[in-house]
Amino acid sequence: MKILIAPDSFKTALSSIKVAQSIKQGLDKESNHEINIQQLSDGGEGALAVILGNIKFQKETITVTNPIGIKTNASYAINTLGKSAFIEIAQTAGLELIPINKQNPLLTTTYGVGELILDAYKKGIRNFSLSLGGSATNDGGAGLLSALGVEFMGIDTKLIANSDLANISEIVTDNIKIKKCKFKILVDVANPLLGPNGASQVYAPQKGAKKEDLLILENNLSHFAKVVSTSTNTNFANLKGSGAAGGIAFGLKSFFDVEIVSGISEIMDFCDLEQQIINADLVISGEGSLDSQSQNGKLLSGIADMCFKHTKPFIIVAGKVEDVEMKYFFGKGCVAIIPIQDRKQTLEESIKRTGEMLENTGRTIAELVGFIK
Repeated sequence: MKILIAPDSFKTALSSIKVAQSIKQGLDKESNHEINIQQLSDGGEGALAVILGNIKFQKETITVTNPIGIKTNASYAINTLGKSAFIEIAQTAGLELIPINKQNPLLTTTYGVGELILDAYKKGIRNFSLSLGGSATNDGGAGLLSALGVEFMGIDTKLIANSDLANISEIVTDNIKIKKCKFKILVDVANPLLGPNGASQVYAPQKGAKKEDLLILENNLSHFAKVVSTSTNTNFANLKGSGAAGGIAFGLKSFFDVEIVSGISEIMDFCDLEQQIINADLVISGEGSLDSQSQNGKLLSGIADMCFKHTKPFIIVAGKVEDVEMKYFFGKGCVAIIPIQDRKQTLEESIKRTGEMLENTGRTIAELVGFIK
C-alpha cells in the first residue's frame, strides 16, 4: 500500500515534518508499506519551511524589528528564477516571538514585516506572497505600512501599534518606498476587519488581550479604517479575509495591488499535493486541535476535499478532539479520527510526549490498514 503522510504542525509541540516523521516511525515498526511524507502549512506558521523545501527558493535572513520593538533575525524566501519572494509574517510579527507576560495586541507592531518586504524589494523583487497566521498584532497593518514609507500624521512613532491608531489624523503617501509591486495574501480565515467576527473580537484574546481591551482595540481599528478609506478612496473593512493577522490584509490591500487567496490551496498547489494524493492508496493528516474551525478553510478541510475528489480514504490524527462535527469529515471519506492522547496528563507533559504519542498512533494505524484495503 502507498501511504502519504501530510499533516499540519502541532503548534507549540512539533513542526509538520516532525509530526509526519513520528507517525512514519510508528508505521515502519509495524508494517512494510511505501510511505511518503509531505510537510504542510495552511498558510500560517510553518509555511516558510515548506517553501524552502523547494530548490527553486533560497533563504534570506536579515535583522528586523519584532512585535515589541526588539531587533531580531528573521528569514524569508526568494525565488531567483521568478523574481518573487515568500514571507511568513510570523517570522517577525509572530506571537511565539514574545514572552507570555508581554503579549498585548494594543502594543505590538507589524513594522518588521514591512522591513522584510523592503529588503526583498531592494533585491529586485516585485511579486510577493505573504502567509498570514500566528501574529501577535492587531494594528491593521499600519506598522508594516509605516516601514514602507506610508506616513501617519498625529503620532510620534514609526513602530505603530493598535494603541496609536486612534490618534491618526491624516495619511501621507508621497514617500512610499516601493512601486509597481503585486501581493498575494495567503489566509486561512474569512473574518473581516471589524465587527463581532472581526480581528479584535475573535482573535485578540488569543494574543493577550483582556476582555476590557476588546472594545478599545475595535474602536482603534474602526478609526484607522475610516482614515484609510478616506485617504485611499477604498473600503475593504468588510472584505472577507481582511481581518487576517490583525488586519494586515486590510492595510496592504488599501494601498497596494493585493489578491487575498486561500492559504491551504496555495500551499497544496505549490507542493503538487493533488498528484501525491492521486498516487496514494491512503492519506494520513492531522493537527494539534481538531475543532469546529478545522472544516473552515484550514488544512484538514483542504485535505478532505482533495481526498473526496479522488475517492481516497484518509485518517485524521489530533492532539485533542473538541467540538468538531465528525460527520463532515466522515462524509468526505475519512475512515478514522484518532486522538493521540493515551492517558490523563498535563498540557506540558502532553507537549513533551507528542512525538512518542504520534509514533504510537502510527502503530495503531498500521493495525487499521488491513481493514482499509
